[in-house]
Amino acid sequence: MDTRAELAARPSIEEINTRYDEMLRQIRDRIDTEFGPRSWYEALPRSWGACGGEYGGLGAVNSSSPTWAFDGNIPDGTWPQARQIVADITAAHGFATAGLQIDTPASPGEPGNHQTGGVDSGLGASYTFGTYVNTSIQVTTGCHLPTSPTPWERPATAPGDDHPTTEP
Repeated sequence: MDTRAELAARPSIEEINTRYDEMLRQIRDRIDTEFGPRSWYEALPRSWGACGGEYGGLGAVNSSSPTWAFDGNIPDGTWPQARQIVADITAAHGFATAGLQIDTPASPGEPGNHQTGGVDSGLGASYTFGTYVNTSIQVTTGCHLPTSPTPWERPATAPGDDHPTTEP
């Protein structure tokens, strides 16, 4: 399959972001269910980039989801369960565990440092999930064609509302 046909066969950037946003919501909800409610917040907003290399000049873009985080560490004893929750949910969305895997137990005065990640090699996406002082998760898409000329524009917010009224 040529590169242009490969891009055309993929979901649009808007569709894949919607899928990944739902996947991240499922992860946050499941962690809250298993370990008690957490105060998740958007530590970093969604970011965008133009694709280069074999996808350069074809109008393809990629994006990184908002980085979702909560203050505090997932303790060493519950990290394997948290990692498995993320692995199970992301596997249902086409990801396989891969990449950097860190499992450094807590030491006096220091929390455990743990990180896992995964890839969807078919779509070129990846995720990272980690805990140390705080806990965070983020997904980066592969290259996809947009259906909107400017998919990176944030929706309008109501006065005094920090959250968009519609999804991008």
